[in-house]
Amino acid sequence: MEHSVISKLTQKIYRYVKLYIMSIKYSAQVDFMYWVNLIISVLVEILYQIAFFAIFVVIMTKTSTISGWGPFDIMILLGVDTITSELLTGMVIVWNTRELPTKIWSGELDRLLLRPIHPLFTLTLGRPYFPSFISAIVGVILIIIGISKLGLVVSLLSIVGSAIFFVLGFIMVYCIIVDFSLLTFFFQDTTTMPRIGERIVYSFTSRPHTIFDGVLKFIFFFILPVVYVSSFSAQTLISGINFGWMLVAIVMTVISVFITFWIWKVAIKNYSSASS
Repeated sequence: MEHSVISKLTQKIYRYVKLYIMSIKYSAQVDFMYWVNLIISVLVEILYQIAFFAIFVVIMTKTSTISGWGPFDIMILLGVDTITSELLTGMVIVWNTRELPTKIWSGELDRLLLRPIHPLFTLTLGRPYFPSFISAIVGVILIIIGISKLGLVVSLLSIVGSAIFFVLGFIMVYCIIVDFSLLTFFFQDTTTMPRIGERIVYSFTSRPHTIFDGVLKFIFFFILPVVYVSSFSAQTLISGINFGWMLVAIVMTVISVFITFWIWKVAIKNYSSASS
């Protein structure tokens, strides 16, 4: 019985992963057909990241450390956060959560509800924005430079641990963005709900988690858990795995997914079809 459940779950995950890879391929084909627009889009994303990085360069010229993080520690953190923000932009935000209000008002949601895949997948991950996937390479470059400048020899265990923190944290920030986007079902006269989640995530994932204390620590570790995806991933590359916080991250990921599906069920239950 247990083996059958695991097998079905594995098949479902494989199906959605395969479907998403096909979506990325289709998005890439469309973008490469208009290669000038693709180049401009990628340049815009890269320039945005350079401008963001420049702010931290200015800050680091005024201080030697930020809550124990040195200049090249921060570079690694910003590298991970660049990957985070670009993947969120490309996978979740541009053609998906930002378009959710329009899909509700126009009645397009009715058509999506009839598809043989979960509507939440279609609404939040259905159409990738390919230029962001290319721009994420900037983050990889920053990480490599930071590790090289620190003279670190990163173990395989640290790389795996960092990847686990990244995946868990990415799911959490995805849930935050989706949760605020789903509030559109209850406030149908506004298009700003998806952007609230975006701003929360973009504003705080790039900060070292050690700067938060007291109430802010409770908020960003347990209520709006944005610190795990970039900060803990970077710290794991620098100093190794903190298994205690990894356990917390696993628990918070499960809770975040549960809350998101609960909000979805309540939202879709109260949805009034635009065509009815």
